[in-house]
Amino acid sequence: MHRYVIVLFFLVTVGPAFSQNTNSSSLKLLSSRITRGLSEPRKKLDAIFYWVTDNIEYDVAIYSKWLSGHNMYEDFDLNYRDSIEYNEAVANVVANRKKAVCDGYARLFKSLCNHAGIPCEVVNGMAKGVINDELQPHAWNAVRLSGKWYLIDPTWASGHVTDTFTKELDMFYYLTPPEKMFLNHLPDEQKWTLLDKSFNAERFSQSPVANIEVIKNGLIDYYPKTKTIMLRPGESATVWLLFDKSPSDLDIEISAKGWPETRASRLNIELTEKVADSLYRIDPDYFKEIEKIQIVSKKVIQNKVEFVIKPLTDIKGIQIHVDYGFPALVYETSTAKKGVIIH
Repeated sequence: MHRYVIVLFFLVTVGPAFSQNTNSSSLKLLSSRITRGLSEPRKKLDAIFYWVTDNIEYDVAIYSKWLSGHNMYEDFDLNYRDSIEYNEAVANVVANRKKAVCDGYARLFKSLCNHAGIPCEVVNGMAKGVINDELQPHAWNAVRLSGKWYLIDPTWASGHVTDTFTKELDMFYYLTPPEKMFLNHLPDEQKWTLLDKSFNAERFSQSPVANIEVIKNGLIDYYPKTKTIMLRPGESATVWLLFDKSPSDLDIEISAKGWPETRASRLNIELTEKVADSLYRIDPDYFKEIEKIQIVSKKVIQNKVEFVIKPLTDIKGIQIHVDYGFPALVYETSTAKKGVIIH
């Protein structure tokens, strides 16, 4: 049930439309207008993509209701969601209101493509948030051109949301290579990864990529591939990042340290103001951060940044920083309870 919360809140705005005798004639006409004069499927697809991303606004109000935990359609028959009638009804409302959340974007995109003779499906699943790696229900599309399937996310391609929606075309989410889409999109059905069966939920959960922006900013490969690093005191680990241009052009600085800890925090007692004051009088170094990680080496080889890290003591976690200004990759040590964040 949780997976469809966003969809259900979208239904709050479209529910009345289902009582009408909704048909697809208006959507067919809209699709024809958008693709007028075009004969090649790819050019039709381009036109539909640009129209949807330019004309549909993300419905922040509906999204906010979902964040607040509201759900007015707990007993709604979700089986109806797979019907053509349902898809056309939702798509009609989105086309008229010019607002939607991900399900509405995906269904309108599917309808317009289908009416233009382009096979298109709605893909439901989970996606990593743009700001962090928190999973949220999401919907996007798969389209078929010349017998081959491709992935498109018209919602994320149209702009981004903070407190309000900001329209900003992002071509990264148009005909996205499956390997890159898989970094932050996990479909309910494995077949819609468009990859082999090794690209599954377990592999998705072990991906260290927390924010796709690092990929969009030139990171084309990295190591380790999984977020869990079997690293213990006295052992070292090599981490490398490969960019599509010289790292010096990206103004990257790398540093690493253990999860912040002090002698005082290791006492495992309740640090009241009185206790903290007493400890500070005994030795101010009680509150000095313990150095816990060492960068053994760091080098740049053409477009590759490689560095070796080594813990100096028993660790809760490691932080590795690349100066991007946002979380990019997350790693964990074998004993870590908190993530290792590459910024």
